[in-house]
Amino acid sequence: MSDKPASPARGRKKTAPPAQQPPQEEVVVRLPLTDLYPFPDHPFQVRDDEEMKETIQSVKEYGVIVPAIVRPREEGGYEIVAGHRRKYACEQAGLDTMPVLIRNLDRDAATIIMVDSNLQRENILPSERAKAYKMKLEAIKRQGARNDLTSPKISAKLRSDDEIGQQMGVSGDTVRNYISLTNLVPELMQMHHNEVPFNSKGKALLSGMVYCAHCGSKLVLTTSSGRRAKGEPKRETHIRYACHYKIRHPQDCDGQTGYSGEKLDGIIDKIVIQLFERMKTAPRSQLIQKQREKELQLANSSVANLEKLHAAAERELESYKKEIIKTINGTGSFGADILGEMIEDTRSKLAALAQELEQAKEKAADLKSSAVAVQKEYDKIMSWADLYAGSSIEGKKMILRQLIERVNIGRNFEIEVEFKISVTQFFDFLHPEGDKSVYYRAS
Repeated sequence: MSDKPASPARGRKKTAPPAQQPPQEEVVVRLPLTDLYPFPDHPFQVRDDEEMKETIQSVKEYGVIVPAIVRPREEGGYEIVAGHRRKYACEQAGLDTMPVLIRNLDRDAATIIMVDSNLQRENILPSERAKAYKMKLEAIKRQGARNDLTSPKISAKLRSDDEIGQQMGVSGDTVRNYISLTNLVPELMQMHHNEVPFNSKGKALLSGMVYCAHCGSKLVLTTSSGRRAKGEPKRETHIRYACHYKIRHPQDCDGQTGYSGEKLDGIIDKIVIQLFERMKTAPRSQLIQKQREKELQLANSSVANLEKLHAAAERELESYKKEIIKTINGTGSFGADILGEMIEDTRSKLAALAQELEQAKEKAADLKSSAVAVQKEYDKIMSWADLYAGSSIEGKKMILRQLIERVNIGRNFEIEVEFKISVTQFFDFLHPEGDKSVYYRAS
């Protein structure tokens, strides 16, 4: 028996393999701006900042150098995949058309290109980066779900967030931290990245908010792992809040040189959780009423103070007017020029005080008639209360920066927490003995 493979059945015609089609060359076309639509749920804001002004000027002088990428819409026109800022610049430059590349992309492929073309830009808010990472992750997962389940690539796609991190030059933990921020309330999401030390390695909750209670200096973060002998396993790294002023001028500061970061963060974390829990159990109407009373008290006090200042300015003006006769008679204390300037300055001050007084009275009247603003503030704080305990380290950092003005720490961990004015009155209701602080003394 021959080992030669059987020949094709006789009479069957051999078919030549289909000729490979050369890749189609992309052609740049000009489309009317009215035919271009934004990408649905586009996470990146088109801001009218200095960078945009430079882009607009460049478009006026040279036109759009890099074409936008678009894809056809079922409803007609084209959806912008990459080029939202360029379209805005064209509109501001007075152009009617712009150059584009038209690609037939499905939604997931378009999402990935849209995210990748924007994430390399500077000045991206954490909210934009978080939503973009989430959109790309979901698109990659949907692409993986459509592949053959026996594909060897499936195992890699199970950790798509690590894959995204590798592409963007960050860790998978950083990507996961950003995505977790999409659960935060909008006020926190809009914080700019320079307001929060946003990275997966920084584990300190209070960076930039801790001050020495003895000399008033802002404490800086340091890390230490201790010395180890050769062959010993690597020791755990610990964070410390250090007073550099104390280190440089020990005679002028009687505080400690440093405080355990883990201990201080743990204390503040516990204080905030307890305050939130007490707010949740306190009657909502009682808290809001207390806040309204405090707001109204402050507004009325402001009105009374401005009325005193206004009355004093009126008396001052009258005294200057009486000086006019003395000046004419040559017995006045001031020269005519100086007296004229003093009268004019006082009149200007009176006008400004009158306007300020009117605004203060309007605010007081509004507080008497409406509790909407107070309810909104209360609801915002309670949304943070619901999120805080289960948030990631980055989420907690953002919430704490909305709540806390500063943390003062002294020897033996005597701590004073000063809260932002917007939340002070709610917390004062829980701590009526304080003004705007919560105190803690280590046992």
